[in-house]
Amino acid sequence: METIKNTVKGISQKEGRYSLILDDNKWYSDFGECSVKKGDKVEIEYEKSGNFNNIKKITVVEEAKEEKTSNNADKERFKSMCISYAKDLAVAGKIEVQNIGSQAHVLMTVFESL
Repeated sequence: METIKNTVKGISQKEGRYSLILDDNKWYSDFGECSVKKGDKVEIEYEKSGNFNNIKKITVVEEAKEEKTSNNADKERFKSMCISYAKDLAVAGKIEVQNIGSQAHVLMTVFESL
C-alpha cells in the first residue's frame, strides 16, 4: 500500500463511485460518496491495480479555505434586486413608499448574513 499527501484538484462523482485528481495529476478512485471537496489537502492510502489507484483510506489534513469573492458588479446587482423587492412590497401595500430605502437596507443586511 502506498500513501500520498496532496491537494484535491478536481472531483468526479458518479453513481456509487467517485474519483479525485490531485495536484500530482493522477486519479484516485473509490466506491461510495466523496467525503472531501476541491481544495482540501488530503492524505490517501491507496493500492495500485493496473492503471488504477484504488483508495483504501482518505483523511482530510487541511480543509479548503473558502474564498469570499464579491466584486462591485455583484454588489450592485444585489442592491438593485433588494430595492426592486422593496418597491414590490410598497406596490402590494405591505410597506409605505417612504420606507422603500430602509426596507431595501434591511433586506440587504439579512441576506448578506446568510
